[in-house]
Amino acid sequence: MEYTYLTALSYHKFFAFLSIFLTLLYFGFILLNHQKKGYAKRIRLFLPLYYLTLASIISTGFLLLAILKFRLNFSIALMILAVFAAIGLSAAGFKSLKKAIAQKNYAPYRLKMAKFLSIILILLLGAAFI
Repeated sequence: MEYTYLTALSYHKFFAFLSIFLTLLYFGFILLNHQKKGYAKRIRLFLPLYYLTLASIISTGFLLLAILKFRLNFSIALMILAVFAAIGLSAAGFKSLKKAIAQKNYAPYRLKMAKFLSIILILLLGAAFI
């Protein structure tokens, strides 16, 4: 059981730090020149990887929670809140991306996603280091 816990914990930490890195990379994609032809395509190709890391955090986190016999404390509750808030904000951002693609106006999308990604980054950093 200890080996399973340590392995799941190492994967969980890896995916948490990868998620923080990908959030920073996503923020970089948002700030790139949106006048280029492949701006929306670049973001749409990046998003499945971003969502995969968030899903991996959830799956390894729930495995760890099961090993800990579902005992919650403040840091675990904060981690759960952070990852589900990240998924919700990312879904709202994707909806605004689809709207921006249809209207060919990326300025509102860039502003909204900059705010969302800042919130996500603060939540993930707070959850990772508590």
